[in-house]
Amino acid sequence: MTPRRPRSASRVRSASSVIRRRPLAVAVLVLAIGLTERDARAQQPDLHAFLIGKWHQEYPPYVTETVFTAGGVFTSITVQRGAPYRLYVQGRWEIRYGNQLWQEWESWEPRTLTKPLPEGTAIQVIDQNHIRNKLGVATRMR
Repeated sequence: MTPRRPRSASRVRSASSVIRRRPLAVAVLVLAIGLTERDARAQQPDLHAFLIGKWHQEYPPYVTETVFTAGGVFTSITVQRGAPYRLYVQGRWEIRYGNQLWQEWESWEPRTLTKPLPEGTAIQVIDQNHIRNKLGVATRMR
């Protein structure tokens, strides 16, 4: 007859096997989280490349059309419906902090307007043809 191990010895052995397994479980978990974050970043569009083109946005009573070029130049015209108001702006644009569109005016008409400080707005991509910014939804023009 073989002697039985005391219960506490089997508990010690099972506890040590759990401790040995935990680093493996932690390593697998860390790897899975890293892969998930990498995949999420890979699915986000390159916002600079995405914005290149012509965009239309309405925020009553104004309507704005803006063209963003690959070289970081934008042109924009804003009109007020039912009024003679027109604003033409040309300047530089860039993406900062991954999702903020920053614009700086370089020339504008009417010149009687004071040049605003450079400002940014968070951009949320809705789909291939729509974005959301601080003024609402803008639509890509074809």
